Amino acid sequence: GLPAAPAMGGASEGGDAPPLPPHSRSARDPDRHTRHVSRAEWRARHPAPPSRSRDRDAPLGKNGGPARGRVVSGVHRTQAELERASPPNLRRMGLNSVEEYFAMEERRIRAKAALDAIVRDPTVPAEEKHHAAATYHVTAGRHIHNCRDCWLMRGLCVCDLLCKVPSARLEPHGVVAYLHHFEWGRGSSTGNLIRACLGGELFVTGERTHERALREMFEGNDGGKNVAILWPGEGSVDVRDVVREASRRSAEALGAGEGNAGEGSVGVGVGGGGGVTFVAVDATWNSARKMMRRIPKHITRARIPPEAFDADYDASKHVASPPPPPPSDAATTKTGSTKTTSLLAPVRKYKNAPDGRCSTFEAVIALMRVLGHDRETCDGLLRAVKTKVDAVLVQKSVPGAYGTFSVEEDVYEAAAAARRAREAMAVGPARGDGGGGGGGE
Repeated sequence: GLPAAPAMGGASEGGDAPPLPPHSRSARDPDRHTRHVSRAEWRARHPAPPSRSRDRDAPLGKNGGPARGRVVSGVHRTQAELERASPPNLRRMGLNSVEEYFAMEERRIRAKAALDAIVRDPTVPAEEKHHAAATYHVTAGRHIHNCRDCWLMRGLCVCDLLCKVPSARLEPHGVVAYLHHFEWGRGSSTGNLIRACLGGELFVTGERTHERALREMFEGNDGGKNVAILWPGEGSVDVRDVVREASRRSAEALGAGEGNAGEGSVGVGVGGGGGVTFVAVDATWNSARKMMRRIPKHITRARIPPEAFDADYDASKHVASPPPPPPSDAATTKTGSTKTTSLLAPVRKYKNAPDGRCSTFEAVIALMRVLGHDRETCDGLLRAVKTKVDAVLVQKSVPGAYGTFSVEEDVYEAAAAARRAREAMAVGPARGDGGGGGGGE
């Protein structure tokens, strides 16, 4: 009862149907979903797009990355390996060639294999494993491509942009850092600024040489009486009382009597001597608590007054030491304060630390306020923290949080300008001494 279907393609009766045009989706083709298409026919209908690379034999692609794997120093490197050594990355790391990058990577891999062999050996004592891990992180860990001072990639080094305070200005006091080995070489760590900005020493937990030097410092300095750990936990003493007590002992040793001890405000050089060496602990909170177990019990734990973290703090107006704070969560923070926010917050995740957390170097700056250093010096050191934080963010392709840098080029240009200024200052006096009419700026 149904009418006959018309001839396909509109051909006349008895004639051959014309072939379907390419890319035809005609509903009149009943076999369009099942008909097999040969590879040659598919390629003819779907030609390959033109190559994005002008030269198929070129080692680099259009965007500067590797086009394919190749042999480097006798070893075939895959394209993924070569991408880590692309020209932009080499510039960040301050390296001149792909060969230099892989030579450093091979050294790191060998050191890591040696460490793994020690850690997995059940016959090796725990202290030996700790020393091996600390040594690896100090010599060939994550910092292998980083500057040894600022701990940023060598190409993005900001050492010339940091505020420098001569160690002589800290006398008779001093500041050193006691670091967890995981913090060494970490760009977001501020413990290294104690050396980069203040010229203090860095001691790494577990490393035998560093532990021995730290132990000798505890045993010396009048039996450790002139050493204090910056730690605001239970049993800590206000740093102002620590400095006064050191000055009193120094005065007694010089025969000055007790009449001059503890008088006046706490400042740099109080009592003409009696310097205290302050040890700042740089680690995560869980690691720092474990590190404190390695510190002898007789070493004083010193806390920094919360008001010292205010930029307007004046040591001459805060002479009296307040009573110790009641036990609370705030007593476990580095600052002892609940109203401050660390400058390091944009690049670090603070776990197990309540409000009022503070980076290691910010605590050292607060200590310098207590010791009577001027605001200009302390503000310059705070700018060093902001500079490093922004450089870390830019290193991760994120704009800076404090406006120091926005892109990598800002770091390159600022560092180059600082180097030129330093070189000009070094050359200027020499030209002036030659009798040629004075040196330039």
